[in-house]
Amino acid sequence: MKNLKSKFLEFVLVNKTPIIAVLVVILAGGLYYYHYLYQPVENTKVTVVVPPPRENVDVERDITPVNRLTENQYALLDSLNTMDSKKVGPFLNKYWPDLRKNTKGYIMAHYTGDSVLRINFFYGKLDSTTAKDSAGTDHTGHFDGLCAEVYFASTPKTAKYFAMRCMNGMCFPLDSNGKPQSLSYIKVFDVNFTIDHGGDCLMNHMDFKQALKFGKKNNLPVYHVINTSKRERINYKEAATYTNENEVYIPVTLGDRGNRITCVYHRARKH
Repeated sequence: MKNLKSKFLEFVLVNKTPIIAVLVVILAGGLYYYHYLYQPVENTKVTVVVPPPRENVDVERDITPVNRLTENQYALLDSLNTMDSKKVGPFLNKYWPDLRKNTKGYIMAHYTGDSVLRINFFYGKLDSTTAKDSAGTDHTGHFDGLCAEVYFASTPKTAKYFAMRCMNGMCFPLDSNGKPQSLSYIKVFDVNFTIDHGGDCLMNHMDFKQALKFGKKNNLPVYHVINTSKRERINYKEAATYTNENEVYIPVTLGDRGNRITCVYHRARKH
């Protein structure tokens, strides 16, 4: 046994370099294995992109307007929020008789290149709509106030809409007749009116029932609209049975003038 130990020591002393190399390899392997097993796991940060909340602005008050009105005009328009809908038209005709003229001027100043044929005013509320600011950027939000339905010479059958408080162009979802959906229609007309374009009809200047009364008193012809290219002459008793004003047509002539209250009508020429 003693001789065996002596021989082993002698072998180690004589061959110490290979033995040390083997030990170094074994030690390195052990350290790598330990490092591999016990390497701590780094925390990986995950960035979650949260979409911005849906825009819901007051499209009359919260975006940059095209035009600014006077403080009195703002107050007048804001007072419509609590007013009986049937009183809106008479109120505006009394306290802002030049509303249609002013609106036409605003539109022509900022939307040039096309002449305005006619303007109808409406008051209503929408929970979801879009509107353009003064830079032409679309915004999504809600609307509650007076707006203008404007017809231009280039597209006489297609209206564009503007919020009256700020005169921003508005984009409403339209129904099959091209009218804004879910918007309460309260027409506001001038007391005195003049027919300033061809192909006009009396219902563009007063509500349906008033147009029937006005037309009958002034012996204006009345027609039932069958389709876009066909009409039939009817009497006013028959006209009153229709509930859709688009089915009834009372033509007027360029240059005619009238007063909605007195029902006085001045013909430019014989009809």
